Amino acid sequence: MVGTLAVLALMGAAASGVEDETPRSQIINLPVQSRVRAVGALSRQFGIVIVAAGTDLTGDLVEPIHGAMDLNEALSSVLRGTDRVFNLNTDGFIVISPKPVAPPPARAVELLLIVVSFHTLTIR
Repeated sequence: MVGTLAVLALMGAAASGVEDETPRSQIINLPVQSRVRAVGALSRQFGIVIVAAGTDLTGDLVEPIHGAMDLNEALSSVLRGTDRVFNLNTDGFIVISPKPVAPPPARAVELLLIVVSFHTLTIR
């Protein structure tokens, strides 16, 4: 679903100060489930809005995730093995998007300068 914006979970958290209100570490206990359900579960558990912009999270299964971790660790675990990254938006919600594709490295340009000079030699 390239070019779409899918809201995975809407929470009542205010846009300002969300990261301060989000607990640093929680006990995560996610069973095997679809990636989109796992992201929704993290959104509910941490009380933050998570959206997927220009990416499709359906169809992928996530291995069980258990243990004490912060949102960054938990979301990294859910997205492991994908081409997706996440960032905290300035409006206080998390955006999941495809990894930016790095441009190919610049190739060195070889410049060959040939200077041809003609001199007329006059012999007297």
